[in-house]
Amino acid sequence: MNKKLIAPALALCLLLCSCALLPAEQTILETPGVVTMPPLPEPEAPTLAPTETAAPLPATTAPETTQAPDPSPLETALADRLAELDGTWSVYVKHLDTGLTVRAGYDGPMIAASLIKLYVAGAYYDRTLLLEEDPGYAGRVDVMLDRSDNEACNALIDYLSYETINGFIHAGDYPDTSLGRKMLEQTDRENYTSPRDCGLVLEQMVQGTYVDPQVSQRLLDDLRHQQRTAKLPAGVPAGTPTANKTGELTGTENDAAVVWSPGGTYIICVMSNGVSNYSAQSAIVELSRMVYDYFNADPGAIEQEGQP
Repeated sequence: MNKKLIAPALALCLLLCSCALLPAEQTILETPGVVTMPPLPEPEAPTLAPTETAAPLPATTAPETTQAPDPSPLETALADRLAELDGTWSVYVKHLDTGLTVRAGYDGPMIAASLIKLYVAGAYYDRTLLLEEDPGYAGRVDVMLDRSDNEACNALIDYLSYETINGFIHAGDYPDTSLGRKMLEQTDRENYTSPRDCGLVLEQMVQGTYVDPQVSQRLLDDLRHQQRTAKLPAGVPAGTPTANKTGELTGTENDAAVVWSPGGTYIICVMSNGVSNYSAQSAIVELSRMVYDYFNADPGAIEQEGQP
């Protein structure tokens, strides 16, 4: 064979042999030296061995919802009566022997009028005990309460200061109460409290915890000798012991009282704003009578109602 043909023949043979070794699906791109691999076959899904069926989870029970207790019949009766009255009204009642508590009407701070004097009295004795001396204003506290004397109250405010009185109020946890002005002062500031706060003060007096037992007793005696008894005390039978503190301004009629009745000792506080004073006084007498009759109609039922 011609030696010039041997080299090309060998190269051709090698090329044919290398092509025979490639898989059938492999292709050679037109670009020299670059080989594109064919896609891999899809893997078969594995065969799973049969397994036991899991037991179903126990059915869950929806949490029980706590239904709000039905309102007391007294609460319903008071709320219905307040809805018929003009102005804004708020009532707080607590039967001290059973703990039954009722709130009706507006729930929040209202114009205090002379109810603010309950807190001025407490602040005076709290400071007196702190200083361990009596500056001689105790007589003014008495007339401030049993006669609702405004000049005595203003003298005590001057002596104590707004900061001292409001500090006492804050420390005592009476959240709806604040002193902003003197009695009958012409200013844009105002004094506020609520039946709930006044009710707490009266309850503490009865329990002997308003400042201390001696102070509680003295203040309660002042209120038992109250000269202004045309509202809450007028709604209970004659001879029923009461201790009350009134408050009134044009368009405002308030009263807060402890009543020692045959059906138990209870507290009742009524406040009203934006009212006709004459008709509001009559309404307070009526509300007082409703509460007295309720607590004295069936004492056994009240005892059951007051249970937690």
